[in-house]
Amino acid sequence: MILFLIFFLFFFIHVPQYGDVLGWTKEGVVVFSNEKSNKKSNENERSYAGEKWECVEFVRRFLINTRGITFDEIDHAYDIFNLPYFQTLDGMKTPIVIFRNDGKNKAQIGDILVWSKDVDDRRHGHVAIVVETKENGHVLIAEQNWENEDWGGHNYSRIIHVESEPYLMGWIKI
Repeated sequence: MILFLIFFLFFFIHVPQYGDVLGWTKEGVVVFSNEKSNKKSNENERSYAGEKWECVEFVRRFLINTRGITFDEIDHAYDIFNLPYFQTLDGMKTPIVIFRNDGKNKAQIGDILVWSKDVDDRRHGHVAIVVETKENGHVLIAEQNWENEDWGGHNYSRIIHVESEPYLMGWIKI
């Protein structure tokens, strides 16, 4: 029985590989696995939106494809909080409105959540898009380069409670 279980787990449980599709947003923006242990290409592979398949690349690609806006290059995901504006694809500037995670405001659909660096794991911070909100304070988010797990047919990667999320600095409204 144990051998059968090991055989089943080894051959039938799919572990996403680098570049595999994990899911997609309701707008049709695809999310890819960034499982670097399986990465075969050079370390600095890029898409039109940034380094494949990082969280910043996903957010930039989401904004380009759904809103026609982008933002300047940043060194770390948390640096997005320091940008003064986004810009349309034809160069017009769009102001950024920042909300701190202080319990006074609620994140809304389309907001960009921004996490600070985490000394234990995420030294570059993290960013994600809010795709749905719930009355109980939970939000459904779309993100790339977090857990590299298949979304199971949903249009979101996970559900979080904003106020209890460690290292969540806040969010950006465009």
